[in-house]
Amino acid sequence: MATAIPGAARKRRRSQSPAPAGEGQSEPELSKPRLGGGGGGGTGNGWENLDLVLSLQGKELSLERKIELAFNFLTTQTNRPNHDHRADTVQILRVVSFIGNWVQSILISPENSKKTSESSDPVLDYRCWAILRVCIEKKPSISISPNLLKSLGHVARNGLSRVANGASYDDKESFDLFEQVLGCMSSVFSINTRTFFNAGVDLWASCAIEVISLAQKVSPNDRSGCTVLWNLGNCLFEQFSSFLRFYANPKNIFRTFVDRILDPLLELLVLLNSQVNSLKHKQDGSMLKVVEEILSNGLFHPQHVNGYFGLKNLNKSSASKDVIGSYHRHLFERFKAIKAENKSVMLAGFGYLLQLFVRRSVNQRASLAPRGTSMQKSSDGSEEPHHHRESLFEVFMQFMEPLILECKSFSEKDFANLGITKLVEVHCMLKSVNKVLATVIEEKIYVPTEDTLEGSYFEFLQDIYRVLVSMAEKMYEFWVSAAHLEDTSIKKMIPLLFAEIVDAVGHFLEIEYKVLGRDLVKLWLMIFALSATNASSKDIKPCFLLDSKISGLSSQVICTFSELRQVSFSIFTLCDAVRTFKAAVGAGVLASSFSVSLLSSDKCLESLATLLSSNPLRDAIRTSINSMPEGQSSRCIEELTLDLTGTLKWMILDVDLEAQGESSLVARDSVFGQRAELLGRHLSEIYTNVLESITVTTSNSSLVAKSVERLVDAIRPNLCHLVRNESNSSNEFVFSVIGKHISNKRGSNGQKIPSLSWLYFFFFRIYMSCRSLYLQSIGLMPPDLAIEATELMGNSFIVCCGKEWINSANILTEGYFAWIDPNSISLFDVIEKFTQSISRNCSGFTLLVFILHMAALQRLNDLNRQINAFDFLLEDNTNQFDKENSGDTELLKESSCLEATRLTSFMMSYVRLLSSGQVDSFQCYDINAFWNLSLCSLDEFSFPVATWQLLCENIDIWSPHASKKHLKNFFSNLIKFSFLQKRSWKDVENSGSQSSCREITLHNVSVDLLCDTIIYDRKTPAICNAMPSL
Repeated sequence: MATAIPGAARKRRRSQSPAPAGEGQSEPELSKPRLGGGGGGGTGNGWENLDLVLSLQGKELSLERKIELAFNFLTTQTNRPNHDHRADTVQILRVVSFIGNWVQSILISPENSKKTSESSDPVLDYRCWAILRVCIEKKPSISISPNLLKSLGHVARNGLSRVANGASYDDKESFDLFEQVLGCMSSVFSINTRTFFNAGVDLWASCAIEVISLAQKVSPNDRSGCTVLWNLGNCLFEQFSSFLRFYANPKNIFRTFVDRILDPLLELLVLLNSQVNSLKHKQDGSMLKVVEEILSNGLFHPQHVNGYFGLKNLNKSSASKDVIGSYHRHLFERFKAIKAENKSVMLAGFGYLLQLFVRRSVNQRASLAPRGTSMQKSSDGSEEPHHHRESLFEVFMQFMEPLILECKSFSEKDFANLGITKLVEVHCMLKSVNKVLATVIEEKIYVPTEDTLEGSYFEFLQDIYRVLVSMAEKMYEFWVSAAHLEDTSIKKMIPLLFAEIVDAVGHFLEIEYKVLGRDLVKLWLMIFALSATNASSKDIKPCFLLDSKISGLSSQVICTFSELRQVSFSIFTLCDAVRTFKAAVGAGVLASSFSVSLLSSDKCLESLATLLSSNPLRDAIRTSINSMPEGQSSRCIEELTLDLTGTLKWMILDVDLEAQGESSLVARDSVFGQRAELLGRHLSEIYTNVLESITVTTSNSSLVAKSVERLVDAIRPNLCHLVRNESNSSNEFVFSVIGKHISNKRGSNGQKIPSLSWLYFFFFRIYMSCRSLYLQSIGLMPPDLAIEATELMGNSFIVCCGKEWINSANILTEGYFAWIDPNSISLFDVIEKFTQSISRNCSGFTLLVFILHMAALQRLNDLNRQINAFDFLLEDNTNQFDKENSGDTELLKESSCLEATRLTSFMMSYVRLLSSGQVDSFQCYDINAFWNLSLCSLDEFSFPVATWQLLCENIDIWSPHASKKHLKNFFSNLIKFSFLQKRSWKDVENSGSQSSCREITLHNVSVDLLCDTIIYDRKTPAICNAMPSL
């Protein structure tokens, strides 16, 4: 029990002083204890309680001593047993009521804070808050003064200073203070949720500003002491949100909210949204929700919402006095002021505000709909959503206007003069633009059919797009020049800026694709340029994010036009862009603001290959072609043929090769070098991706076959030179492609022209894809048309059977290139000519060798059908042929077997090199090398993986013709690769919505084959003999 000084107590009893102002209602009964006599228990305690009250009322004791007395008294009462006399309990409640009013008076008295230092400030004394907490818990009916909000603001300010100065705010004293304040307020709000509803808006504003500032510092801080501060801020935010929601006249607090609270609250909103998905700031989600409620209740209260929908008419009649006085406009005037003050971080919050407004307006409209309120304004109920969206778009324009003005101002600035701080602000602003656009998509604010007669909404969207592209051009100029900067923070920020630009373009594609215009080539060139420049900064982590965004936008372009049944348009404008890209050294090139002239040709070509081989883009093309109506398949091939014809015309050079010297053919950055690689590596990837995705059915097979025939006709004049037995075939081929002769000295030695391998690769790859698609069509054609088609290809074994084989003269077993030229040389002869005449160090040789492997497997498949047929016809006792025809058939079989053996030997030569640890002049194989199944991305590093997978997946095709030595070599490698350890590689190229493809490595390809029953079920003696000898 706390004891007071007797002398002081007697003196105070003789002369009672009135309670100071603000201490609440006095309780005079406590000053007359002696009149109660000595009856009943608790009389002694009553005198001691009276002494305590008089001590707190007097002026003799210091404030520190009074706090100590009150704290000790309540601590003792808290620990006291509950079986005391009821009269004593009544007296205690009176004392508790008095102490509660007294402690509030010292917490809210401005004189106490002025006279005392921080160490003795009662507001920062945890005992004062503990006293108030106990009083509230013992007597919930105690009246809480609204002025206590000032003290709470003071506590928040103290916590902020400790965090900002790096002080030890998690020491015991500070922790006790913040914990007691939190516990006290929790008790207050749990007893009465409307405790501070009678407080003035200025009191709340002052307190809220301090709490917001505290939350901004505490939120990104993960130190343990910040948790209680974060909880305290969240607790006060929840009460403030309720105050705004249930305030009697929201209009009266709107201006104060906008003028005093909006700015810091927007900064906090942006901060919380940036951290909400971070593992370090999981708790930010709950605070973000409360902050959004505060903004919704303060700015978009149900009584405010309808006023925003009238802003269109307000702006048109701005000369009217009653319109000028509309308080809703004050918000947008503040938006313009924020823009004028260059507060870009706050601008970033506009997008979130629009989302909050739309949610509130939609919810309010939905809540009114059952009562018919919203439907009474329209004679036709079906038109109501249209009017609602129209009004929403007007509000969207108000939100977007300051953002676009800020973007326009940046598009006129030199980014080289902006520091990292400004670039961060630009990033925040672009994120806000994207948030606004995302809200337009989510809430379907823009519907093209509901635009105004003048198309003003579409024009507004187009203006936004133009400003963003103009800004992106300025940023790109700086990015290209910033490669030499040493400031890594700037280098990291630029890819983040472009990631937002790419997101914005994707949003416009979804909102209204026409905003981008019909010139998709310009968009593709921007994508290519960003990809190339990004590839030059691969050592910077944000570049991986931009890579994902770029591939995602590329696939979105394809998918968007696929939904519009214009997939061919998007794909072949992509081809136009490829032909234009990095071809500035040629004539007739479109000027582009996203120039890559300052970048190396290697970077540009490699980045384009990476983009075209990315899984999202390849999957988008395949899905779009597959989803086409089957009747459009042949038309798509016709359009591809037309584009390929244009490509071949583009390959014709308008420069004098001899006058330019050796570099005109050899250098990779020459006109010929660039165009050859764009043709072979990049355009072939697009063309074959389309051809391999065409859907062939019984109903469209004939049309598809005819279209493929016309496509082969387009490449025949060039390809025929490579498959004929001509002494000057290379020179004639080059002339047919580029329209220029090369000297005999150069033409006789293809090693001096490394780019020729790209040309060879292109025509071989297109021919192989046409051949596969044609065979698919033949299998679904009517019999008579199928026989005609096989005659065209020179292979009757595709469909012919039975009586047609009795006469060997009817059997067509022409070569692989019979479709190109009936007198063509064999595939093996073509392979030998290429491998002997082309330098193995040139960039396209790897892909050429791989495509020759694929062609060899195609031919082996044909040869296997022929050999099996010959075996059946030559079986004893079948009597299918007379002796003369039988001899011819045996010769045909021997010829087929010899060709098959040679082709298999060619493929096995690379398996032999794998055994020695290197692949000819290629890099030594790496057990960790991987491939993404795209030929466009194939290089020396992934070549062993690609060829190994090709052989493993087609072992049933080539193994019957392999020697025992070759098979032994193959199975030795198979077992070796299966057991070699490898690091964990993941295909993280696509971290977006598309799923990652399974990695292709030497190890998992080998394991897959060992788990396949095909190598155990085969009856081929060669395999059976090779396995035991390992």
